[in-house]
Amino acid sequence: MSNLVVQNNAEMVGRMPQQPDYGYYQEQASAAPGDSFGLADLLRIVQRYRVLIIAVVAAATVATLLWQLTSPTLYRAYSSAKVELIDEIGVNQAEITARNTQRLANEVKLYYSRTAAERVASDLKLYQDPEFELDFGGVPRGEESEKIRDSASVLMNMINISSADGSDQIEIYITSRAPELAARIANQYPLSVQSLKAESAIDRRGKLIASLEEEQAKRKLEAEAAAKQLADFRRDNRILVGGGGAEDLAQIN
Repeated sequence: MSNLVVQNNAEMVGRMPQQPDYGYYQEQASAAPGDSFGLADLLRIVQRYRVLIIAVVAAATVATLLWQLTSPTLYRAYSSAKVELIDEIGVNQAEITARNTQRLANEVKLYYSRTAAERVASDLKLYQDPEFELDFGGVPRGEESEKIRDSASVLMNMINISSADGSDQIEIYITSRAPELAARIANQYPLSVQSLKAESAIDRRGKLIASLEEEQAKRKLEAEAAAKQLADFRRDNRILVGGGGAEDLAQIN
């Protein structure tokens, strides 16, 4: 009976699972940091691919040098223009500042607009200027209106506007292959934009005057109709005309 018990215990001990060897994993974990990428590995990579690296750097350098040598010389000219801002005392200064900021932004948009570019191209007749052909890439073709539009498209790529915060000045920069042309365009831009604003103001004033004249004529017709109706009412109802003086009393007698 005792031998049977011993044998069963021996079989149970033999079936117990083996415990994992944690020491092996600890050794592997401690050995992992030593396998990280270091300076020596970087130097070996550079040494292995040194020919390819030198070829890439040389190709980029040569391409940059050729671009610098073959690219055309560009000249930059600038002029400044003053924006009329609101300066009121005794009102909400935050509102005035916001309105001035909006007015300055609108002025910059006007200088960037195609309308301003077409006016400058028309005033300077850029489509007939030989120096402008360098920036245009040839001679403008077509009718005069088409030449102005094409010249304005090129001019819009030549202009850059900048303005400082809190300042009433804007600076107009013109980049061109011809230095004198760049200076002429930069000086012409404020004049052309000013003429556009003057024409717009005259147009608004003309429309306002026409509206007032139309309203005046309408009120005149209404007043004449009202006066006629009043006269008819007095005549139909035998109402005396006047203010009740001696002459009016004489009409009763």
